[in-house]
Amino acid sequence: MATDLAHVGYGNFLARDRVRAVFSLATAPVQRLIRQAKDEGISLDLTNGRRTSSVAILDTGRVVLIGLSARELAKRGLPVDPDSLKPRK
Repeated sequence: MATDLAHVGYGNFLARDRVRAVFSLATAPVQRLIRQAKDEGISLDLTNGRRTSSVAILDTGRVVLIGLSARELAKRGLPVDPDSLKPRK
């Protein structure tokens, strides 16, 4: 049985069926989630030293920091929060 992988940038891949949601960093709750995940040691940084543009939540509860935008990840078939695709004001 093959796992369907999504390229999330810089040579990193995530299993599509493990990703529950992808969010942009535009809101304070998402930023708090990142801080909490880092404190608890459940964050996974896939930015390769670049700026974090979006965050994926896995079915295991891990928080994955990604260097690509939520819009780009939506094009790659990941479940992106619709509010993350709206243009900023």
